Amino acid sequence: MGRFAALIDAADGNVIGTRENEAEEAAQYGPGGKAKWKGAMDTARDGRAERHKATPASARAAIGKGATILSSTAVRGIETAAGQVSAVVTEHGSIKTSTVLCAAGAWTSMFCRSLGITVPQLKFRGTVARPAPSVCVLEGNLYDDRIAIRRRQDGGYTLALGTNLDYPITPSTFRFGLKFLRAFLMDMESVQLSIGRDFAEEWSAPKIWPLDSESPFEKIRVLDPKPNQRVLRNIRQNVDKVFPQLAGVEIVESWAGMIETTPDIIPVIEQTESLPGFHIATGFSGHGCGIGPGAGKAIAGMLSGNDSGIDLKEFRLSRFFDGTPMRPQAGV
Repeated sequence: MGRFAALIDAADGNVIGTRENEAEEAAQYGPGGKAKWKGAMDTARDGRAERHKATPASARAAIGKGATILSSTAVRGIETAAGQVSAVVTEHGSIKTSTVLCAAGAWTSMFCRSLGITVPQLKFRGTVARPAPSVCVLEGNLYDDRIAIRRRQDGGYTLALGTNLDYPITPSTFRFGLKFLRAFLMDMESVQLSIGRDFAEEWSAPKIWPLDSESPFEKIRVLDPKPNQRVLRNIRQNVDKVFPQLAGVEIVESWAGMIETTPDIIPVIEQTESLPGFHIATGFSGHGCGIGPGAGKAIAGMLSGNDSGIDLKEFRLSRFFDGTPMRPQAGV
């Protein structure tokens, strides 16, 4: 509850309506649940999105504004002229441009490294489940230390563990580990470490590659990790305890995704100093859907040279190298 109070103080003035509730008020959020919450942090104006609808809708809106979207097209690298960006090289040819945005999620650090740009970034795996439509136990979204649950339009739910960071150790752990120390300590009880295939794959991945032949991004076009079966079992156990009405409801779909994060759990949004014309937007640390509209406005202003009214100083890449203390306010 003390941590909630600190976050509410940080949000004060941002007109998002976040407030702290005591136990009696908290109980109303999940009236069908058996959990005894001591309190809650509530943002009544918060939103949610159906994952299979939000992305295509965003794409259609962009196309309506004049954008061209090239799906199933891997970017191999960047060409330069006179020390600045001159083209993007794709598997189907080059696109002449002086302005590039790298918003490649968990691929960003690898891509930037091929250009000589260091982006401290680690990846966590999140496992999610979808049970069949069933009884209504809550209308909104709820997150505690056992379960994260969101009501879906189809009458079912999207489920995840409340506190679980499934972290595969890779060579990047040793490259950037010290920078992430405070973030790890914040969520130490939630971090589940493993080492295996992910380490070997990153170790064997090329640091640079020719732009006239197949790139790593064509060999693995979609970063689509397998769900963690242990996490799925824990999701099943926890949701049955918190919401007994859902006990036995069939899990009809599960999936996993890699969450890319920065040492302070805050994105990088900037034009790089070493390569004029090359911009980065990455490290949204699992909060990309929530802060996407504001980040999009800021990024559009950065690329177009128009004032978005958002100061990007706090999002500069150099903060990880200029001695700025890492003080993450929230976990992944």
